[in-house]
Amino acid sequence: MHGCAMISTRKVSFVLTGMLSMHLHAQEVQLDYIEQVLDLHSVAALQSNPEKDDSLVIGFSALGRQFDLMLESNARINALVNAEAPGSAGHAYRGTLRNNINSWARIVVATKGPTGIIWDGTTLFGLESSANANTGETVTMIFRADDVYLPPNTLSCGMNDSPLSAAAMFATIAQEVATP
Repeated sequence: MHGCAMISTRKVSFVLTGMLSMHLHAQEVQLDYIEQVLDLHSVAALQSNPEKDDSLVIGFSALGRQFDLMLESNARINALVNAEAPGSAGHAYRGTLRNNINSWARIVVATKGPTGIIWDGTTLFGLESSANANTGETVTMIFRADDVYLPPNTLSCGMNDSPLSAAAMFATIAQEVATP
């Protein structure tokens, strides 16, 4: 692996979340397209599934389609966060897109709104919420990993000389993790 540390399967979602949210924190990352989500709404799903006391449905329209996330509390992540930062303002969820067994989502809901990643079986999406600097109003944006370009050598241990899309980086990391 040319000096790179092997990444465990459990750590991949953390790497991907960080990788996809870097566009807000690193000026070198190029984001070709980002869109504001419309009709963002969330509903506690207690009425429909009493066995899961911490379920949530988040729905919104963006990128020409409807996203309906069926989520449940991610107890493992929440336990880690609470151990590291008691009283943290966010709550981690995991789940899928409604009626899509090939999908997955990892979302953190905080006072500013939902942030995380969504896989629909074909495309990886990033979801970011933040407060508008001028109005203070929360704005939630979505982008495709295919539209995020990372600078050379980002997360690649110096083995990459040209910009790489976040989707290509995801495929590379997934292949590395799957290799025995």
